Amino acid sequence: MIGGKIVVESENQVQTGVISFFEGDLIEVKVDQPKHFNLGDAIRASIYSNTGINNFQSTVIAKVSDGLILVNPPEHQKKQLYKRQFTRVDCEVHAYIRSIIMASINRKIMLSNPTPILIKNASLGGFGFQIPKGLDLQENSAVELELNMPFIAVLTVDIMHKAVNEEGAFYGGQFRDFPADKVSALKGFILKKQVEARLIKRAHDDAEH
Repeated sequence: MIGGKIVVESENQVQTGVISFFEGDLIEVKVDQPKHFNLGDAIRASIYSNTGINNFQSTVIAKVSDGLILVNPPEHQKKQLYKRQFTRVDCEVHAYIRSIIMASINRKIMLSNPTPILIKNASLGGFGFQIPKGLDLQENSAVELELNMPFIAVLTVDIMHKAVNEEGAFYGGQFRDFPADKVSALKGFILKKQVEARLIKRAHDDAEH
């Protein structure tokens, strides 16, 4: 896909470019005149490959010196057979464990003092988070979290795996009941983190050359 030809068309501009980055929810396109596009522009994109033309609707989410960063829409991602189920992004979000749900006895244990945790990565399917020493969670248990990332939500996360480290333990969790009215906010957070990571990587690469 990278290096492939792509045509991007807004309401009053059409340019042919080359795909320079294609990962997760982002597609970066090199074009000669990115200044003629604006942030938020609705885009009709056409990717040309040996198998034919792939058309989809997108949006300009960021601009760089030599091109545009577009949203890779869900319906287009479904055609990428190699894609992981959910795009995962690194982050640092503080949250609290309010209670532990023990699978063996199906009982919720409220904590007298909510335990602070640090969410280290996020996706639409779950979180990876660090817990300091002092609280031990078992796989197949679940926790009720209170978070602000920057939206406020309370949700239940099932513990899927655990790795002990020097700081305590790192857990991988899967959402049990992510609030439906917060899904759009979580998608926005994940997309923002992808754009930030891509811009940082571009700045680093430019500094090396």
